[in-house]
Amino acid sequence: MNESMATHDLLSFTRVEELVGKGKGTLATRSFEPGDLILSETPLFKMKMPPCEHPEYGKLCEERINEACDEQAQRKTEFMRLVCPFEEITPGGIWQVNHFEVNGEDVVYDRISRINHSCVPNAIHAWDDTNHNGQIRAVANISEGDEITITYCDLLCPVASRQEYLRYFYRFECDCVACKAFDSISDHRRTMISKCLNFMPYVIDKFRAVVYDGHDTPKAVTDAAEARELCVRLAGMTLKL
Repeated sequence: MNESMATHDLLSFTRVEELVGKGKGTLATRSFEPGDLILSETPLFKMKMPPCEHPEYGKLCEERINEACDEQAQRKTEFMRLVCPFEEITPGGIWQVNHFEVNGEDVVYDRISRINHSCVPNAIHAWDDTNHNGQIRAVANISEGDEITITYCDLLCPVASRQEYLRYFYRFECDCVACKAFDSISDHRRTMISKCLNFMPYVIDKFRAVVYDGHDTPKAVTDAAEARELCVRLAGMTLKL
């Protein structure tokens, strides 16, 4: 699928302002609770792009964007206004730092793509398959005037890995509260959470075998109980950090 979006529907409870030391930021115009919809937007583009490491990435990006904009020049204008941290402003550079991956394709927005990063975000990006638009939803309590932040990286990685990734792909050093107040406990906590999440499919498979598949032999039941106990211990260790 290679298309520009025919409309640019927007539902937003935000405003964009200049923030000291951060450039533009997206601020809440009302308060939100976890799960609340903050912003809903039809993307400027939704298409599959090559990875930025591809030797002809820049050329392919420009060709595909120009092709998608043949009859909608305004889309190209709005796209080229998005941030580009590289010395030369190119479609490939803009796409690299503004796109989101959605169901095997990439999307770029006019408003959502402007939301800043934090390693302790108060919002998350989601895709609405029914209405074919992107959403920003709160994952924490947000007060009117607070900056809306999402994450650009895997939050379960240690701070050094997160910083390396952000420097390479987005060309900035994160100075969020998790990075500025970094200590080894933060990294250890994220590692333990990652272990819990990675272990969950194993636990679920063991219980499914007993409950749904009829594998109720003593060994199967014991395996399921031991898997659950280990998962609970991991969770308990994480909560104590």
